[in-house]
Amino acid sequence: MKYGDEELGKNEEHFGLKWYVGIKRSEHLGVTLYAYRNGIRESSPDFFADLKFTVFSKNGEILSKSENDKIFKSGITLYWNYIDFAGWNKVMDGFLDSKGNLKLEVRVKILENSGNQKTFSKELEIGREYETEAVRRTQKYFEGLKIDTPKKVEHSRRVHFVETRVVPSGKAVEKSSTFEKRDSEQKIEKCRKNARSFEDKQFSDVVLVIDEQKFYVAKLFLSSQSPYFANLFSENSGKSEIKLSNSNPQNFQFFLEILYGEPGPDEETVEGILSIADMYNTPTIIKKCEEYLLEKSTKSLKDKLEMAGKYKLDALRKSCVSRIRTVSDIRSVALKNPREMDHLILAALFQKVLTLV
Repeated sequence: MKYGDEELGKNEEHFGLKWYVGIKRSEHLGVTLYAYRNGIRESSPDFFADLKFTVFSKNGEILSKSENDKIFKSGITLYWNYIDFAGWNKVMDGFLDSKGNLKLEVRVKILENSGNQKTFSKELEIGREYETEAVRRTQKYFEGLKIDTPKKVEHSRRVHFVETRVVPSGKAVEKSSTFEKRDSEQKIEKCRKNARSFEDKQFSDVVLVIDEQKFYVAKLFLSSQSPYFANLFSENSGKSEIKLSNSNPQNFQFFLEILYGEPGPDEETVEGILSIADMYNTPTIIKKCEEYLLEKSTKSLKDKLEMAGKYKLDALRKSCVSRIRTVSDIRSVALKNPREMDHLILAALFQKVLTLV
């Protein structure tokens, strides 16, 4: 599992919601619980939930973090997220069992609805156990979800999710966190709200669908911004609804917001927006993301250089390379496998080495 990658489990529907868990690698293990309200009207009630994330070590050590009274608003996808759940090296060294498996449990307790409608049960507990085999000590892939028969006890339900053995074909999905935090010791303070809704049908002539989430947009506007969409709409001129694959709906939401004039990106959304803008060949958004990374971002030099190579951001690449002045700097940005690095970045680092020896 490479730096910055996220692995998502398959979603499962319970009590009118789709639930799935993701883990992300950085200097820390990031853990996220996603809940998506599917096909429920705007008038349906909000609800509050308590959350508990737990990982178990091979020696019986337990590491847990909790969030209380998190509100889930109707009509949106909510991300409950710990960006720095535990140090990545600590997890690799102490929390994998003898087979290289990581055991992770997420418990969700739905407290109450904000209205009088009883759409959800009083309590929902989800125990999610990941059993994976690492291809290398620092790599993890997830695929194939099995579900045990749930045991129903009045208003509660416990479901165990078990990931099957892992093979390198598991797909890494990029994501942007929707949370802000004040420092590494504090809990995440608040959820990033969507700045704009794309549910208005009045000024739309096509619907784009990603994982069953619908975005009502205008063909002419998107075509003027993206050759990809111009070609897509031309090839599907008779369709009023088009499915898009290999996209994250929340990243696409942030992408559309900027395209339609909302401010952004920010520290947590920039990479997810870049991935969408690159996929759909949208130069104006790519430029805005590059300008943000050049002028405002506090991401590490290594992170910026990786994005510069991955998305062909020449100005960012040159800026990052100009900041490399020592052998230690070179080591800090080099990947363990040089073959994974962009060839222009490799060439620039080689030139730096020659000037230092």
